[in-house]
Amino acid sequence: PNVSDAYTINGQPGDLYKCSSKDTVIVPVDSGETNLIRVINAGLNQQLFFTIANHKFTVVGADASYLKPFITSVIMLGPGQTTDVLITADQPPARYYIAARAYASAQGAPFDNTTTTAILEYKTAPCPAKGSSTTPVFPSLPAYNDTNTSTAFTTSLRSPKKAPVPTDIDENLIFTVGLGLNKCPQGKRARNCQGPNGTRFTASMNNVSFVL
Repeated sequence: PNVSDAYTINGQPGDLYKCSSKDTVIVPVDSGETNLIRVINAGLNQQLFFTIANHKFTVVGADASYLKPFITSVIMLGPGQTTDVLITADQPPARYYIAARAYASAQGAPFDNTTTTAILEYKTAPCPAKGSSTTPVFPSLPAYNDTNTSTAFTTSLRSPKKAPVPTDIDENLIFTVGLGLNKCPQGKRARNCQGPNGTRFTASMNNVSFVL
């Protein structure tokens, strides 16, 4: 797939992109209130980090399942995944960036290394002087290849209670599903082989590629 031009939050790329600097999504909140935010990674091809400047998330659900709550400042979602978080407006009244950027640890694979933003705006935030604007507080985002942060988040996902599972097993099966690289087929255009060094990505199961 082609590398995207931008990521979006609720349909808008945000004010870090020149094309949408006037159309950044603003989310108003009252001081002291707690909101449930359902974060959905609707991107086709990219895992994403998501955070809100100076605020903590209490993660309570993922993919329509309740979780044992835990607190984090950043979440990571794969394509199509959802995460439900509680956020309390407990910071000084101001404007805070909501931001998302790629998590991409594969070496040599191109990706969109930009950041999309929205703004969490306290309703009691001071108004800027006439003719001026206040820059929202920017969050500390993980590096695009920060596997430690990604792993710390995913390994914190826990069921709220012990789940009964079958213990009488007839046979153990192990499946390893991943990506491999094939040489570009003869006669194909370069745009059809955009893997590293002109190769083509191919799905593999137990290290064997399947053919449709």
